[in-house]
Amino acid sequence: MINLLIKDFKLLFQSNGSLRSRIIEGLIKLALLGVLIWFETFLFVRIINKVLMYPHATESFLILFLFVISCLMIALDLLTANKLFFNDRDDELMHYPIANEEIILSKLVFLLGIHYLTCFLFAYPILFSYGGIVGRTPWYYFLILFYPVLSFFLECGIALILVYPFKLFIDYLKKHIILQFIASSLLMIGGCLLYSRLLAIFMELVVNNNLNALFTTESLEGLRVATSYMLPIGLLIKSYLGTAKVMFPYMCFSLGIFILGLMISIFTFSRLRSTRFNSRAKRKKGKTRVKSVTHILVNKELDLLFKDSSNIFSFSGLLLVEPFLMYLVIDALNVVFHSGAFQYYMLALPQFIPLMDVVLVMLFTIIINSGANNYISNEQRTMKIMKTIPVHYAKQLLIKALVPYLASVAGLIVSEIVLIATGTIDIITFFASLILAIVLLAVFELVSLSEELKIRHNKPRASFLSGLYSYLIPILIFVLGLLLSNVGLKPIFIYLIALVIIALLALPFLINIKKRVMNEFMDLEVVN
Repeated sequence: MINLLIKDFKLLFQSNGSLRSRIIEGLIKLALLGVLIWFETFLFVRIINKVLMYPHATESFLILFLFVISCLMIALDLLTANKLFFNDRDDELMHYPIANEEIILSKLVFLLGIHYLTCFLFAYPILFSYGGIVGRTPWYYFLILFYPVLSFFLECGIALILVYPFKLFIDYLKKHIILQFIASSLLMIGGCLLYSRLLAIFMELVVNNNLNALFTTESLEGLRVATSYMLPIGLLIKSYLGTAKVMFPYMCFSLGIFILGLMISIFTFSRLRSTRFNSRAKRKKGKTRVKSVTHILVNKELDLLFKDSSNIFSFSGLLLVEPFLMYLVIDALNVVFHSGAFQYYMLALPQFIPLMDVVLVMLFTIIINSGANNYISNEQRTMKIMKTIPVHYAKQLLIKALVPYLASVAGLIVSEIVLIATGTIDIITFFASLILAIVLLAVFELVSLSEELKIRHNKPRASFLSGLYSYLIPILIFVLGLLLSNVGLKPIFIYLIALVIIALLALPFLINIKKRVMNEFMDLEVVN
């Protein structure tokens, strides 16, 4: 059992990066998680304080927030269960006398642990804040510690029921690239629309301090009726609040769902394990078309970027929604700094907002492109082919770097057109951000390629330099731009200085590049 738990732990949490990059990545994730928890708690507290005078309104909003969290937890449990139950590493256990029930039990332990920790982080601040506002007894604060456990049986049970159909759906999408692209696009667009709605509410709270239009008697009554249908999680919340004695019906229903999901998971896991053990690969027959070497190499890189499902939410999907997402963030921040007390500070820093817009465009471009800069890492076992085919190494590496670069530039141009067409940025900011982002992106590709060529077998890529170039340079330009603008330097000269700085920082990677890249490429180890 302990070995099974260790295997599942490595499956879920093992990272291929260096220790330094993993620490930086972990700190960034913790910071983003903290911001998200703060945002939901801030929004909840502000809303509850505004609806205290309305009967049943506070309970309705508590149910609404926890219902949303419950839906998100079902999605998280579904993704986690899919990764745990249907992975290639379980094939290694086929030759060992390990019962399926024992394997599934180890996976349930991780499901419970991940569910409890995540649900606690998001639900406990909401429940704790609610108790402080409405004045609950100390016993209430003790009971809410068990909320994630009680919600686990329902939410994880639903996830276990859906995990096999979800796997079949994912496998079907992998075989049909067009449908995969459409599904991922709809999901990303839906996420952006939801984000825009939440951002609009946040802007009303921070900038205008006005949510009265949302809190009419009719809207609150409609919310109360809607939350009465948010079952069965609403039953659990009402039991905690003492407004209804429905804990027993909730537990019976949730345990029934969990047992049903567990039975389905055991059956499907056993069936698929047996099928994989006895299956034989089938070879497809088809006509061979003669294509140029360049055409084949470009198609291979395009397949890695847009047909690989792992890139849907790290590059190709983000590239699709980049114009919309960039517009939402930049426009919202511009409104914030043009409103309230901020506008008085902006009189002393007239170039603050244009410089901020330029830096945000650069950051968006680099962050999205970073999902496609694993040139050598993606090759894995095909490195032997790269080194043996009669194609010059420079041509292969150039195509590897150029394809994601041109795709990112195309997304950047579309985003810039959206920003200037909507009046979010002016013409000077448009050209400055476009040129600086294109040049910085080229330097970032160069640094990433240099790091990739230093990868050796069983050793992770050191991504410290590319991380510095992607975040430190835009911040440096922003700070330097503010200092130069305060001494009266015109924006055009500030941007020219920024361009020179980026070019100078690229020089260490351009010196003797041909010989250095050739030596590093030849030193790459082939994985057999």
